Amino acid sequence: MTAGAIKPICDCLISIENPSESFVRNACWCLANLCRGRPLPPQEELLYIIPVAVRVIEKYSEESIIVDAMWTLSYISDGGASTVPHILETGCIDTIIKGLFHDCSSV
Repeated sequence: MTAGAIKPICDCLISIENPSESFVRNACWCLANLCRGRPLPPQEELLYIIPVAVRVIEKYSEESIIVDAMWTLSYISDGGASTVPHILETGCIDTIIKGLFHDCSSV
């Protein structure tokens, strides 16, 4: 389904010391679109994405990056009871709530 793209994209977001915002924006856009629709990627890939998306939301301030990372979590949460607990385990609720009060309404 994802042809193995999720792990390398996440690995780049984690391991590249100072990636350009353009790279991060494109990587987050890719992750959001890979999680969009049905069926969702396999559970083990979703578990790999969640902490990366949270880290991106906490680290970057560019609106489009935050929007795509939030959409990624939203799409993953659509998986219901099998995915929501994993999102909650990251402790990201404060980060998500902070995003809801972002100056930009698209966040």
